[in-house]
Amino acid sequence: MIMYLLTILHIIYPCRSRILFAGCFLEDINRNCGIRARHATLEYLHRSNFVNGSCPLSYRITLLPDIDKFNLTEEQKTFAISKLERMKVSDEVRMIRI
Repeated sequence: MIMYLLTILHIIYPCRSRILFAGCFLEDINRNCGIRARHATLEYLHRSNFVNGSCPLSYRITLLPDIDKFNLTEEQKTFAISKLERMKVSDEVRMIRI
């Protein structure tokens, strides 16, 4: 049981943390730099696989149903859901190609 919890903390926490950081980062850019900078940053985060690298599909699947437990602002929640859904579609396309 302890190993299971450590695994969850070791993998899911960085995944959630990465998504929250990206959401806060975008929120700050939007507030201070405007919508065009926000869109450019969002595109960069998407193309650079900023979240994908530390957030494998098996863990992303478990995050989406629990999104309300993470104490997010509405903007962070919207970003997280959109990013998780986009990554899910991307993974499904990748699996079809294989």
